[in-house]
Amino acid sequence: MNRAYRNALLCGACPLVVGVTIFLLWLVTGWDWLMLAGLCTIFVGVLAFLTGAFSLAIYFYFGWQTPGFPRRKLWLSTLGCAGLLLSNFVVAGAIIAYVLPSHVWGWKSQTQQITRVTESQRLTFRTTDAKHVSGVTLHVHGHIEGAAMIKGPLNASEPQPISGDVDWQIYGDYFVPDIEFEYVPAKVTAGQLTFEVEFH
Repeated sequence: MNRAYRNALLCGACPLVVGVTIFLLWLVTGWDWLMLAGLCTIFVGVLAFLTGAFSLAIYFYFGWQTPGFPRRKLWLSTLGCAGLLLSNFVVAGAIIAYVLPSHVWGWKSQTQQITRVTESQRLTFRTTDAKHVSGVTLHVHGHIEGAAMIKGPLNASEPQPISGDVDWQIYGDYFVPDIEFEYVPAKVTAGQLTFEVEFH
């Protein structure tokens, strides 16, 4: 019975520790092979969960059948181990939610707003994932009373004029982890603009 409980604990703790360690190493090093190692850990973790759940069920069954075994201890140990097993899914889900949008699907988006539209502004965007940058999308939307120009590396040869209701987007190949855009108003009296940059 105790062996079954220890087996359930190991099945819950080992994938959790290995998975978190791989994730932290990946954050520090950025090595692509660690993403594959993490994916393998998830699959192994599912098998470990099933094995641990089965072992925990055996522990609970024989504990319940054993005369004099404290019911409170049985319930607390079973629920604690079950929580450990289930925590693997919570942690794996959180890691996947972080990794997929920003490093697999290319959603490294940042947003800055211009509220003082009557003044010239320089907006700088940076990403920490410099190794994987191959392009940038800029999306500017909002409304201004008047006219202005947007300048930047993506349209260096031809600054983009904007006025009134603004909904302008541009994409370009880009291999640097930071990019700067300049907003230059011409007799703008009011409004608000949002600059959204997405690194790919």
